[in-house]
Amino acid sequence: MKLSQPTPITEQKWPEGTLPLVSTSTLTYNHESYIRDCIEGILMQKTTFPVRVCIFEDASTDRTAEIIKEYADKYPELIFAFCQKENTWRKGEIRRKARKPFDEARNVAKYIALCEGDDYWTDPLKLQKQVEFMEKNRDYSLCYHSHKRINNGILSKNTFPKKGRDFTQDELIATPSGIATATKFYINYINVYGISTPAGFGADYLLNAFLGTLGKCKFLASVGPSVRRVHSGGVWSSKSESSKYYGAITTKIKVYNYFKEQKDEHRMNISLEELKHAIDLNLPKAYPEYKRHNYPYRHFKLMYKGMGIVIFFDSVIELLKRILKKVKGR
Repeated sequence: MKLSQPTPITEQKWPEGTLPLVSTSTLTYNHESYIRDCIEGILMQKTTFPVRVCIFEDASTDRTAEIIKEYADKYPELIFAFCQKENTWRKGEIRRKARKPFDEARNVAKYIALCEGDDYWTDPLKLQKQVEFMEKNRDYSLCYHSHKRINNGILSKNTFPKKGRDFTQDELIATPSGIATATKFYINYINVYGISTPAGFGADYLLNAFLGTLGKCKFLASVGPSVRRVHSGGVWSSKSESSKYYGAITTKIKVYNYFKEQKDEHRMNISLEELKHAIDLNLPKAYPEYKRHNYPYRHFKLMYKGMGIVIFFDSVIELLKRILKKVKGR
């Protein structure tokens, strides 16, 4: 069932019980200054299909929850808001239980479009364009588009990436950069395939790797840029430099370990090469005592205080975890 032409989602009327083709997915915390832009960018969407707006608000200490409830009260059949009484960030099982109603509401749709509470969309036909592509190209699991950045209140003139590109499945598994969260539109594998991601694979790069097992990724130049805010309260921006280096390596470790557990030799080799590259790039910055040297396929060599140490990758995971725990605390 669809409309004859794209219509604002706030004006659409669907029979009771109609399920959305697309769910938008927003996680937000202390975004009082930004959340209206996020919600308005979603509500301005014009589509020929039903959309559900899903928001998980994590017990903000500012007026974020109040603003969300204002919109939810105005559009009760469109917005599904889940405002928490207690913050659940990094609380494991508590967070999983808190997110369950949000995930259940979101996962009835065939597709999911991401937009964090401090980002926003600018193209009113974004969802329409992305759906049209995905419906005609079933060998793709993900599509994205360009974005701009607001840094210190100033909107960039340029869009990112400078030259968008498509990604093969293998390239997605290698966790490429350049696919901003608020541009992502992907097949809801839980609904469509009846499968779920491994624990902890909801984050950007890990999600890309998992989607790479299901299909390719398309860059859509026809979609107007989303806007990503860079600010001190952002999850990534607030991290220390050492934590960022740590995160880059541990992401590759998780991908490698996942495909190793799956006994997927081809994808394990891809993720292993990416892990090597992440170590080359980030470990010397995070832990300057170590110097990197060339290595053959399955191992690498560290020089520490003049002593050469050859370590095979089956054991390097545990070594890096010990090293990086120290780094993370810096």
